[in-house]
Amino acid sequence: MNFVDLLENYLILKERDKDLYYDIKDNIDKYKNFIYDNLAYDIIIKDDFIKLGQALKLAGLVDSGVDAKFVIQDGQVKVNGEVDTRRGKKLYAGDTFEFEGTVVTVK
Repeated sequence: MNFVDLLENYLILKERDKDLYYDIKDNIDKYKNFIYDNLAYDIIIKDDFIKLGQALKLAGLVDSGVDAKFVIQDGQVKVNGEVDTRRGKKLYAGDTFEFEGTVVTVK
């Protein structure tokens, strides 16, 4: 997933400040740190749930499903504050997961 794809998940920003949204989208490399530091890592899902490995990829925290598999199996990921080693763990709206100090909320 590239940063533009990640940014597309932040429709809230687009609604709040369209100029900022398009400025970031056009200058994605310049604003890379802004995206990670200030958008609070909410991911929006369309289905009832998303699997943990998929959620890590969607949030841009890992580059591939293989990477997700390894970090989950190594106990590096927390779900709702507790380590979970199941890549297929279903996450629902309101759940949170954490990897390398970054907390993501599923919406």
